[in-house]
Amino acid sequence: MLFAVVFLFIYNICFSFIPGTIRTRLIISVIGLLWFLKNKIPRPGVKIISGILACIFIAIIFSLINRYFDYWFFQYLVLNLLYVFGAFFIAKTLVRNRNISINDFLNLILVCILVHNIISLAALGISPLQTAMYYVQKLSNLELVQGMMVSKTRAVGLGDGNFFHGGAISGIGLILSLYLGKTGHISSTKCILSFLIILVSGMFIARTTICGFAGLYLLFNGSSRDRKRLLSITLKLFIVGAASMALFVVYASQYMNLGWAFEFVFAYLEKGELETASSNQLLTMYVLPDTLTSLFIGDSRMLNPDGSYYMHSDAGFIRHLFYWGVLGSLAYWLVQMYICKVAYEASGRDRNIRNLLVTLLIYMLVLNIKGFIDINYMFYMIAAFFSVKAVRNENRHSYQ
Repeated sequence: MLFAVVFLFIYNICFSFIPGTIRTRLIISVIGLLWFLKNKIPRPGVKIISGILACIFIAIIFSLINRYFDYWFFQYLVLNLLYVFGAFFIAKTLVRNRNISINDFLNLILVCILVHNIISLAALGISPLQTAMYYVQKLSNLELVQGMMVSKTRAVGLGDGNFFHGGAISGIGLILSLYLGKTGHISSTKCILSFLIILVSGMFIARTTICGFAGLYLLFNGSSRDRKRLLSITLKLFIVGAASMALFVVYASQYMNLGWAFEFVFAYLEKGELETASSNQLLTMYVLPDTLTSLFIGDSRMLNPDGSYYMHSDAGFIRHLFYWGVLGSLAYWLVQMYICKVAYEASGRDRNIRNLLVTLLIYMLVLNIKGFIDINYMFYMIAAFFSVKAVRNENRHSYQ
């Protein structure tokens, strides 16, 4: 049951049998909101909510100045507000009457990502499974998805397990496998297997999965023993990984079209350049505002009236810049850092958790070079877990 709730929260699926475009993360979050209307939310949750409210306030002020209201971005901020309650509800459910550690919780998230990616990759070779995944949910970009199913170039995932977001979640899986291997919560064998399975399957979902190599930042912090353990794992990973990838390419090429997932590899072998059509297109999206007003407070626009990206740029940093300029972008990223700080303080200033949070923050920054995205739900869940567990321990001591 807990696995299902965490899975649905991460992958945010819009099932075909649910009316409208309501997604599972929103459903869980509304339940959490109703729960905390009757029960006090822990202090770290209040701090996170305050940070998001500050972003909403800035967006309102800039919108009034620009005389334009972008519905999409406001609903994005409001949803983030609700997701805090969802994360705390999950933590409350998880911690209640269970002696579970943060590593157990992170391992549960890793298992969710593993299960999803294995199913998605298997569906590439099993047409009935792929068809079932297509019909069980409401997907955007239907023509693209249908083309993927026919050509067998990309894996169809569930909910946010598709396209750019799917690659982002896969990258989180890579980081968690390295973190849990480094801290010794999972063996080096499980760490390497988890990493390779998520890496290969994630590449068929979105090639941004490789950004999860940001997890190697963990090599440079932590105790000497943990760093040595991760270095040993990393060396084994590259040796085993190179051999495994070669075998996979030879075997899988009989059943799958590898041209898209490994486009940059084939481009390097053929032209000596590590590039893809997508990366080349990204370079054209880095444009700057042409007025000082737009540069400092943006144009309060994320989307054009026809639903396309404003200024036709998909790059995350550029979309922020055009929405609320340098000032709003700076405030937004400071709030992200503040949320990480709140999660770190909730952990009792645990060094390992600090290193994980910094790694995830760096990862999110790297992802925004490519597209607009956040992984706040991870920060919310980590902060919520420690907060709820601390309250539970205090209540136990008071009772005793």
